Parts: sequence; structure tokens; C-alpha cells
Amino acid sequence: MGQGRLACTALPVTFKQSLESQEAEEGNSVTLCCELSKPGVPVEWKKGTQVLKSGEKYQMKQKASVNELVINKVLPEDSGDYNCVCGDQKTTASIKIKGRRRIFKDLVPVMFFKTCMKEFFICHSCECFMSKFSSLCCESTG
Repeated sequence: MGQGRLACTALPVTFKQSLESQEAEEGNSVTLCCELSKPGVPVEWKKGTQVLKSGEKYQMKQKASVNELVINKVLPEDSGDYNCVCGDQKTTASIKIKGRRRIFKDLVPVMFFKTCMKEFFICHSCECFMSKFSSLCCESTG
């Protein structure tokens, strides 16, 4: 009888469930989740090309084949593309963080003069909403 060889090739690890893009409000937490085809395989989390380290800001969890990245107390600068990398495989999601609107009340009255209609407005209850761009919202008093 001839001798035969049996060669076994392990199947490569693939992503069964990809990351999903999300939007969140500033100050909240965001959780990215993906699932691999095999349990217990190590992964690396990145924001763009930067490798993320587990700590107060980022928490990495692995339960069998499910991997999670929790981003705590998100800020607008946390917006971007996040990757979960396993060998030569990766999945990517975009996160968009909406800045909180900050309201400042009890401001000094502001006067507006509209030249085309010769109207005069005094704003006693202005609220200024600060975000990436500032705007001023006022009501006329009479």
C-alpha cells in the first residue's frame, strides 16, 4: 500500500458581522460590535491608523467570537473611522459625534438695526447656541 499524506489547511478568520456606522451626542458612550467566524481570536482596534489602547476612554471586550469597543464620554473630536483588524481582515465603521448645544441666558440686551425696513429691534431674551458654528437667535420685543 502506498503512503498518503493528509494536509489540513485552517480556514481563515472572517467577519461574520461587520461594524455599523453610528451617530451619538457628545458625552454619551458608543459601542461598536463585530463578530468573527472563530472564537477567541485576537483583534486590534484602530481609529484611522492609530492603534487604540484599553483604558478610561476605550474599553475592549471579547466574548467568544464577539468583539466590542466601547468609547466613553464621546466628544466631537472622536468622530472618524474606526477599524477592527484581525490578521489581514478588517471591518470599518464611521462615528459622527454631535456637539451639545450650550445655552447662555441672561445676556446683556442686544440691539439690531435693519436698514432696509428702518426697523429697530431690542433683544432682551437672547439665547446663544454654541456648537461648531455659533449663531444668535432673538425675538423682537415689539
